[in-house]
Amino acid sequence: MSNSITPYSHPVVPPMGDSGRVSAVNDPQNEEAARQQQITENGPAIRLLESWLAEEATPQAQEKWERLKKVLEAHRLSYRKRFP
Repeated sequence: MSNSITPYSHPVVPPMGDSGRVSAVNDPQNEEAARQQQITENGPAIRLLESWLAEEATPQAQEKWERLKKVLEAHRLSYRKRFP
């Protein structure tokens, strides 16, 4: 049997032998527990990103962004604009 990758990028290794036992990796309760733990661990990063998105851009920040876009566009090797 070949190994496969789950949505969590953990290899699924089939159980040894023909005992008929279900591998703990394939157990729906363990998968749900792992999913809930990942959601919990990602929570602080998600809240930080959402707070950044909620902030209003100051005029100085907007001006810096416009200058940065100009510099990035000036040094592009492609004829297509990165920021249309």
